[in-house]
Amino acid sequence: MRGINRLTLAWVVLLALSVTALVVGGAASQESLGVAGTAGVLLTALFKGREILLHYLELKHAGRVWRVVLTAYLLLIAALVLLAYAAEHLGWTTSR
Repeated sequence: MRGINRLTLAWVVLLALSVTALVVGGAASQESLGVAGTAGVLLTALFKGREILLHYLELKHAGRVWRVVLTAYLLLIAALVLLAYAAEHLGWTTSR
C-alpha cells in the first residue's frame, strides 16, 4: 500500500487548523473573544499560512531566505492585527 501524498497530508492539516479556528472563534458569537482568544485564532492562521507557503506554493524547495522573509511577513501581519485588536479591546484608543 502506498503512503499518503504530502499535499493530501497538508490538506488534512489545513482542514484541522480551520476547524480549530472555527471552534475557538465560535466563542465570539456568544461573547467577546478577548485578546488571548484572538491571539489563538491568529496563531492558527499563521500556521495555515505557513503550511500553504511551504507545500502549495513549493516554498520548501526555495532558499532559506525566502522562507524566513515570507514567514516574517506573516508574523508581522498577525502582530499588527493583534496590536490593533488589543488597542481597541483594552481601551488604548479613544473613540470620537
